[in-house]
Amino acid sequence: MARIASNGSSRVYTSILDDEEKPIDADGDVTFTSVYSLTGTPGPSGTAIRATVGSYYAKLTAQMDPALVLTFEGTVDGDDRVWTETVEVVGKRMFTLQELRASDASLANKSYVALSNARDVVEAVFENETGQAFVPRTKVSSWRTGYWGEELWLQPNLIAIDSVTVADVVTSFEASEQDGRAVTLDVRTLEPVELVYRYGRSTEPDVKRAALTLAREVVLGSNSRLDDRAYALTIPDVGTVNLSTPGQRGARTGLPEVDVVLDKYDIRETGIV
Repeated sequence: MARIASNGSSRVYTSILDDEEKPIDADGDVTFTSVYSLTGTPGPSGTAIRATVGSYYAKLTAQMDPALVLTFEGTVDGDDRVWTETVEVVGKRMFTLQELRASDASLANKSYVALSNARDVVEAVFENETGQAFVPRTKVSSWRTGYWGEELWLQPNLIAIDSVTVADVVTSFEASEQDGRAVTLDVRTLEPVELVYRYGRSTEPDVKRAALTLAREVVLGSNSRLDDRAYALTIPDVGTVNLSTPGQRGARTGLPEVDVVLDKYDIRETGIV
């Protein structure tokens, strides 16, 4: 799922493919409508902007709902087409695309799509490998029935609990917090319950540097002439040198300067709701 920031201007890209999965332009305009998935209320709508052959984007302004579903419509060779794209709305990104482009001269001519996709990948890698989100995210947790009053373990770095809904009715509640994640909610009911909360931590300078390094690798790939599957190299008169290879000897990404940061911030545990 692609991500956009809740503040500022963002682009949501989409593609039209023919039967051979090659990009193809629409006969005319491609339009879009959207719905906020949490509240079900209508979101932005308009005409998508053509980027390249078969590629269009919806330009959006500030969004507050945590998820947005966009429906695109267009005509290709006389046939009507309708398709959807779902995006997550986060409070902030780990780095801007301008920062990524400026970090390496080789990125100067890379497309917005390539840089944006790399940023999405990097944010997911950092959260998966450390158990912490480095961007403010929103989570919706639901239970069909239950008796609350016990301690709940939420995602780390709790920002705020936005709402507790019982049987589709927003309910008042009292919450006590411990260590930014353990929360006791005083809500007692046997009806379906939904909890909406925000979590995430700031991106520290060493995390941003590592994130930019990994993003450059995602966009540019490796320029090495070594086999991507190699995990050791034998050098005459020197001997065997172990390479940093993902999945080998504790390496996560194959980039030591990135792996050391992931190790530093790894707090993964179980029991999160």
